[in-house]
Amino acid sequence: MKSRIFLALSAVIVAAGVSGCQSVPDRPSNPDAVAPVVLVTEGSGPAGAYRVWAFHTALGWTCIEVDSGNGSNGGCDPAGGAPTGVGVGRDDHGVVVHGITTEASAVSAVVRDANGLTTNLTLFDVGPTVPGAKIAVANLGPDANPAAIDFLDASGSKVDSAPFP
Repeated sequence: MKSRIFLALSAVIVAAGVSGCQSVPDRPSNPDAVAPVVLVTEGSGPAGAYRVWAFHTALGWTCIEVDSGNGSNGGCDPAGGAPTGVGVGRDDHGVVVHGITTEASAVSAVVRDANGLTTNLTLFDVGPTVPGAKIAVANLGPDANPAAIDFLDASGSKVDSAPFP
């Protein structure tokens, strides 16, 4: 199984009292993002809305950013490859977690909670901005305690895994 450490863009947890319906910006928060900036996926849930962006920076880094009303995080690879790893944003309304893999055989993902529950996730191909990268995002309720994300192949076998911080 492959898992690379990624360079965190930011881990901003918004102060208590933010509405679970907090809107997210139309662009990544990374001030060095340059066009093309691609919206990979977006959604909403108990923890509010989120958007996932893929882009390059003026320094040539390749980045994936997950922005939600309860935090913004993601990763960049200074060598121009795919940043892999996980991120967590939490507020009083819930938790937005994500995981990024480059495992070619991965077709789905599962978030494992510390209490033993699992949440099945769709795995999105990031596209030509970050070739080979795939991301899964979960928008969970306030009682969630995510422990890890597992990436699965077509037969349901684990091909990559990463713990949440």
